[in-house]
Amino acid sequence: MTIDISLYEASKKRIVSWYESHGNGDIKGSIGFLASSYSVPAIVVAYWLGELSNWHPDIVKSIVTIRDFYGYTSIINKPEGSPI
Repeated sequence: MTIDISLYEASKKRIVSWYESHGNGDIKGSIGFLASSYSVPAIVVAYWLGELSNWHPDIVKSIVTIRDFYGYTSIINKPEGSPI
C-alpha cells in the first residue's frame, strides 16, 4: 500500500502545534490521539512528530511498527532527513 504524506499537509500545522503545547513528550500516545482527532493516518502523524523530535529513537520505532502493521510498501513525500 502506498501513502502520500503531502495529501495531509493542511493538518500539519495544527497537529504540530497541539503536540508542542500538549504532548508532554509522549510521542507514542500522541500519535494515536492526533491521528484520530484530525482524521490523518497514524503513519503521517508519526513522520511529522519524527521530524519535530529530530528522529527520536522511540518515534523511529513507532514508524516502523505502524508501517509494518498497515503494510505500507511506499511512503511518498517523507520529511527531509527521515532515516526510514
